Amino acid sequence: MEYTQQLKNTFSALESMYFDLFGHVISLSMSQEWKEVNNQFSPGDIVDFKIADFKNISDQNIHKLLSLMASMDETLEFLKAQNNIAEENTTDD
Repeated sequence: MEYTQQLKNTFSALESMYFDLFGHVISLSMSQEWKEVNNQFSPGDIVDFKIADFKNISDQNIHKLLSLMASMDETLEFLKAQNNIAEENTTDD
């Protein structure tokens, strides 16, 4: 596989990990500090959380994960800009 395609695949993998990690941040928050909020939702409810929603949580584990996500986001933006990667072109061909 050529370097450019490998780079695009790497970008896609990192992007997927970023979103997976955000899902874990939400789950951790809902199982501890936001347990009361979680109890207000029914199965199947859709909630559009933003990273900013978690900035004031007291859980230091969440803060560490958010820091990791910020680093991942910075790396994704760098890779995209430096290598002219369009997000719609990052899937395996």
